[in-house]
Amino acid sequence: MSEYQLPAYLNPPRNTGTTSVGELTRMVASTTDITALASTVAEAYRLTVSLERDIVAIRSHYAALEQSNRQFHEEVLAALQGRFTERAAQIAFIREAATQLIAEKQFDMAHSIISQLMQLLQKSPVEEAFLNRRR
Repeated sequence: MSEYQLPAYLNPPRNTGTTSVGELTRMVASTTDITALASTVAEAYRLTVSLERDIVAIRSHYAALEQSNRQFHEEVLAALQGRFTERAAQIAFIREAATQLIAEKQFDMAHSIISQLMQLLQKSPVEEAFLNRRR
């Protein structure tokens, strides 16, 4: 057997003058298989390109959502910080007024102011933020 020749069982001898119906059927079937394979490869390439395009679109969508959420988070934190600062100033003012009233022995007025302070402390800025967010 030479270097370029296939073994006999893989390369059966053929008649050069005539082609049998069996050989024609086998040739058509092998051509159909190649055509089907080529169309499958083309479809796989098209799906791969579509998948890559979809991945890019999804990543850009989620990047935009992340940026929006980050901006919303910063706004909420700034509002909470402002509200807590305002609340601390109110508490300090009420405490100072109550201390002065106690020093002047006006206990009923001081009790009334401390009651208002307690009502103020019952309203949490965090709960207000959550209520405003749900609306």
